[in-house]
Amino acid sequence: MRLSVYLLRDRGQRIPLARVRASAPYDGYVRVTREPGGRMGQWSRMAMLMAEDGGTEVLLQLHHVQLQLWDSRGVVLTGTEVRWDRKRSDSYRQSWFIVFPHAADQPAAGPRRVAPEPARQLGPVVVEDRR
Repeated sequence: MRLSVYLLRDRGQRIPLARVRASAPYDGYVRVTREPGGRMGQWSRMAMLMAEDGGTEVLLQLHHVQLQLWDSRGVVLTGTEVRWDRKRSDSYRQSWFIVFPHAADQPAAGPRRVAPEPARQLGPVVVEDRR
């Protein structure tokens, strides 16, 4: 399924929500897989945005991926972005807002913080003795 990805950070710094909404998304197919290397049972996850389904062209890459939010509008993944300059690399915190196709026709509202649902109070429990 083709998805739209909005970047929520630039070189580790948070992008203001108004700029995220105004930006053009990256479109492609998201793959989440384990990173090569690591010890048994301690693998990190990596996310890649591919240009074509089954293709090999990587548009974006995110290392040490963690799922932060999942709702009807999309998914927020966080991790580390690595930028290479010849032999030198810099690592930055990065977040992706992945929009589901049915929500793509609406303007990107960006992720929102969801308040925890208050604990539900159960009424008195009545136990019948059927002896």
